[in-house]
This record gives sequence, structure tokens and C-alpha cells, in this order.
Amino acid sequence: MTQLDPRLHAFREGLAAAALQDRVRAPRYSEGEVRQVAAPVVPVRVAPRFEAALATEALSGELLTVYDIRDGWAWVQLREDGYVGYTPLDGLSTMVEDNTHRVSARLTYLYPAPDMKRPPITKMSFSCTVAPIGKLEGRFVELSRGGFIFADHLVGIRERAKDFVRVAERLVGAPYLWGGKTTLGIDSSGLVQLAQTAAGIRCPRDSDMQLASAGEPIDPSNLDAIQRGDLLFWKGHVAIAQSADWMIHASGHHMEVVVEQIRRAVERTAETHGPLLAILRPNLESQTTAPAAPGVAARRTTAPEMPAPRNSTSKPESPATVAVTTQPAPPSPNQKTEAQGANLSRPVSGKPAGTPLPPQASERQERVVETKHADAKGARPVEKSGPTEETKKAANRPGTQKV
Repeated sequence: MTQLDPRLHAFREGLAAAALQDRVRAPRYSEGEVRQVAAPVVPVRVAPRFEAALATEALSGELLTVYDIRDGWAWVQLREDGYVGYTPLDGLSTMVEDNTHRVSARLTYLYPAPDMKRPPITKMSFSCTVAPIGKLEGRFVELSRGGFIFADHLVGIRERAKDFVRVAERLVGAPYLWGGKTTLGIDSSGLVQLAQTAAGIRCPRDSDMQLASAGEPIDPSNLDAIQRGDLLFWKGHVAIAQSADWMIHASGHHMEVVVEQIRRAVERTAETHGPLLAILRPNLESQTTAPAAPGVAARRTTAPEMPAPRNSTSKPESPATVAVTTQPAPPSPNQKTEAQGANLSRPVSGKPAGTPLPPQASERQERVVETKHADAKGARPVEKSGPTEETKKAANRPGTQKV
């Protein structure tokens, strides 16, 4: 029997997802309960402790399945890439919304009023998804969960960047953070995933998973064959070729996202972490239509213009709820090498920045695929033994990314 990867399959000592009943023996199974990230970002850790290693991060609007809740922590599986881990419960919401827009700016602020002079509530990183409501108020629009955001920093959720390398170029200067996936901190595989996802390419989370994904292998000894968009792999690390001579990567050596000469990086890394293992030329067409991670339903998305006011009777969460999360680190310093003024995709309105948005939606919104919620009591088993995910995580991500 093929051994299941605990990073992508929800099973642990004493508990497993109900979908794995025919593959995993466990004393308890959980159907899970769908929730949505209501905070700008939540950490997904390898164990239910704040000092545990960061496995990845889930951005605002992401859907996940909660299989267990205990002591303020939820054991979850992300819908987008299938990653499994522990996240603080206070960053999740039982009110699941059909977000229609995503943040296209590298970083933006959420304000308590449509006034840039007011102290902001929190920060929103690139690729966070949100649900604007109502009409424009000046150049700001209100979000369903509370707060106001600069409208030109949003695009329709189905808008896609034409070049994922260009997305990565805009993140140059972002600080390095193991397990990070935002412009406030990101690691090498997180950079690849974030950039490719913005271009509509389905991409797994860790570098070994990315290496195993569809693509054309290139002889790693033939650096002259490298083209823009190729992925370069070392043990526990990945970089994106910007050209035949230069690459972009979130570097633990430099502790930030940098542009570096390929041959120089290959020589330096070989001295401490071994040789270049592989070069992969992604098959972008096949990855765009690739299925979701094992056991994870694909999320349906739409790309309407700014929606009309909602008629829902459910009360939106207050701005205070948005801020009830781990406070993000200060924004990264400006870098001379960062692409200046580039747009990942067109503004929400499809017009130049500053153009007012239409108050009505141009396309019909679709509901998020409904998922059956399990009974709350049955989905919260208590176990005596501690989690073993931290040990498994370390075993599955050998080496360090300090290259």
C-alpha cells in the first residue's frame, strides 16, 4: 500500500478524515466542518502550539475543513492545496462567503472608514480574497466582514496575471520566512506557489511536491538551456529563472526575496547544501486544469465587477473581528531591484487606476460549492496523546532553505 503523505492527507494518531476510511485505520473519523479564513492571514503550524514550526499560511478568504477543535486550535485541511496543519481558531469564521475579489497590490490597508487619514485596522497582503459590498465611497469600498479598502487594489477573483515570473519580480525585497506565504514573509516554495496561483496555475505547497508536478525535465548540468519560467531545485529549495542568466528566489542566505545570478547561486549553494538537483520547465496548460489535491474539492470562482449591495440577512462581522489575528510583521523595505509600478492584472473596474467602479455586478455570482457540515460534537474528539505532526513535518522537509 502506498504510504500517504501526512502533509496532504488528514490523519493522525486517534483521528482521521472520514474520506480516508478505506485507506487509514483510526478509532475516530470526522466528516469535518467548512470554515473560512476571516483574518488577513492565519498560521498553519505542525502542532497546536504558537512555538511550533510554521508549515504554511492561509490567506483571507481561503476555505478549509476543520476536523478537530481543542484548546483554541483547529486541526484543518486547506481547500486550495490540501495542506494539513493546526491554526488558531479565532482567525476562522463559520460564515462562509463567496468572495468575488482579491488583493492585487503587494500590500494594502483595511480602514475603519473610507478615509486614508484614519488609522488602519490591519494590513492585507497580495492574493487575499474579499467580498466588497455596496457602492464606492470615494475611492474606497466596504468589505462584507467590515472595514474599507482602496478599490484600485482589488481585481476580480478570476483575473489572472499573464506571466507568473512577473508576479515573483514584484515580491523582490519581501523578507524570508520559513513557511511564509505573504509579502510580509515568504519562503522559496511559497513564492513559487503564490506567483503561479496568481497566474491561474495550480501549484502544490512544498518544493518536493513542486518537483514532482507536471513539467519537462531539463538536464541540470546544462545551465545554458535555462529559459524564463524554469524552476531550479536544490534539496529543500526552489528558484524561478528570470532569464537564462538570472533567477528569483526567497533566499535564507540573504533573508529576503532576491534576484541573483544563476551560476553564482549554483556555485555558492553547492559548497553548503549540495548541487543543483533538477530543472523543471512547467507545463503551464496542464497545470492550469490540474485537479485539486487528494480529497479536496476544487473551489469555484467568478470574476464579476464590484457587486451590488447584498440582501443577506446574516450580520457581517465587525472590523474588530478582522483584526483578531496574529499581528503581521512590519512591511518589507523598498528595494531598487523591485519592479516599479507594475500591475499584476487590470484594476477591478478594468479601467485605469482612479476610475470609479460601476455599482452593479456585470456577471452573476456563483455560490461556493456547499459542503455538508458534521455535527459539532462528533467533530471534536479529545485525545490523550499529543500530536506527532511536527516530527512528520521535519521528516518530510529535509535540510534547510538557507541558500
